[in-house]
Amino acid sequence: MADLIIKPAAGAGNKLILQDQGGGVVLTTTDTGVTMQGIGGTDWVEVRTDNFQLEVNKNYMIDSGSLTGLPMNLIMPSSAIMGDRLTLIDATKTSNSNTWIINPNGLSIQSPGNGTSTWNLSQAAVSLQFIYFVSTRNSSYNEWLLTQTSWSH
Repeated sequence: MADLIIKPAAGAGNKLILQDQGGGVVLTTTDTGVTMQGIGGTDWVEVRTDNFQLEVNKNYMIDSGSLTGLPMNLIMPSSAIMGDRLTLIDATKTSNSNTWIINPNGLSIQSPGNGTSTWNLSQAAVSLQFIYFVSTRNSSYNEWLLTQTSWSH
């Protein structure tokens, strides 16, 4: 197998841009350097409102305490492709008193017996990362996989 080598033309303003299937920029080269985008997207969004629609390849810092005792409803994207990611972080450590209700929005979330059911999460200082899997063998395996979970005290 041969290596694939792609070189942008020399000179100012010439660049090489690699994009993922969703059109998100993964890597950019210029005459002055290289920029690689972070896994799960580089956008960080603070969530302080109810019924928040999540987007693929974004990271969310969630302030569920801003709702003063009410649950925080988070709606997963209704469509995803292989490798799409989401990161949810309890930035204010209030998800134990202000529950997160995660609506899979028609897609499945990996969890024993859960599937397309709504998740209720009430653990303080939680951090979750999901990545979407598309099976080439059986579409019943297409789902958001929970790839990282952490709880702080």
